Amino acid sequence: MSEMPWNSKGDPYIDLSQLYLAGMLHADNEFRRAANDDPLLYLLPILRIHCDAIAGDLGHHHEVLHVHMKHGNALTNNHEALETSWRELRSLLRVAPKPLHVFKNFDRCRNGKRSCRNRKYLELLNHFNQLMSEGRSLEQLARDYLQLSVGILSLAESRASIKESKIALEESKRTKLGMFRAFLRWMLHARTDYLCAV
Repeated sequence: MSEMPWNSKGDPYIDLSQLYLAGMLHADNEFRRAANDDPLLYLLPILRIHCDAIAGDLGHHHEVLHVHMKHGNALTNNHEALETSWRELRSLLRVAPKPLHVFKNFDRCRNGKRSCRNRKYLELLNHFNQLMSEGRSLEQLARDYLQLSVGILSLAESRASIKESKIALEESKRTKLGMFRAFLRWMLHARTDYLCAV
């Protein structure tokens, strides 16, 4: 079974049924014979489309993280994009294995584990495991960048609050000094008035 032929016209709406048919038409005779003996193998092109969709999602998240790696200031400017990417990667890692688990469980319970021994399935499973390994690495990288971004943002906030505290302290000093000067003037004025009265 060869790579799925994605629509080359740049159409954002991909007809999955056409992808499935193209995958079946490009399958070799060995796979077709095996699928005739074991009809569950006809699901392999669907699982292949699923893996290609995962690869596309990982490529998008890889670009998002590359921007953060390339531009250090993007950590604070694009905090929301980074958080969204991390959440989507976590969701992808949780949801992506389900179709392969269903295939494997059905094969084990109803098919005597025949399909899971097929060479094409094992190749697909190996490809899927590589994608999941890449997804876990990207999720960890996104989490690390997110923690770094949170640290940078909290450091900037604490600097701003320290600056505000210094300004408030300076104003408090000025106010106290002004009050002290006014008190001294009053005292001098009161003493002068007292001396004049005596």
